[in-house]
Amino acid sequence: SRETRLAAAAEKSKKRKADEDEGGNANGAIGPEGDFVEFPEYDGEEEPHENKKAFTLFCKATRREVKNSLSPSSRKNKDSVNGILKDRWYALTSDEKQVWKGWEVWDAKRYEYQSGIYQKRNQKKSKSSSSSSRSEASGPSIPKKSIPKKPKKDSLGDGLSIPKKKKS
Repeated sequence: SRETRLAAAAEKSKKRKADEDEGGNANGAIGPEGDFVEFPEYDGEEEPHENKKAFTLFCKATRREVKNSLSPSSRKNKDSVNGILKDRWYALTSDEKQVWKGWEVWDAKRYEYQSGIYQKRNQKKSKSSSSSSRSEASGPSIPKKSIPKKPKKDSLGDGLSIPKKKKS
């Protein structure tokens, strides 16, 4: 599985280098193994996911393996699964942890890249909507006053309310 991922990453790296030679844009960063790894497709419609720490990336990648090694009843126990993940993290050598810290750096670059796309997209939206709203407004805008809601009175008048019965 790891070998296939490395081979796929190497192939993408070759394609990226070929694209750059032809003048294409690179939307990725160097991964922990030294190969170029492309960022996932992102359209900027929704805010990008925050970048993750090395431990979180490790847990996300190994959680399925840990769960599969447990009995079906133990899989549902999150504390047990998280404890095993924590133990596995502390059992890693410093070199193995460096790989995950490399992915953390890559993920931070991914977040920065996607945030830039998101901000550009929202600047375009806000410019187009603000220019159209300016042309529609004929004078200075007056903020609407908020009307406070009246407090609900209970039937007993003592300030305590009786909870409604839930339907079964």
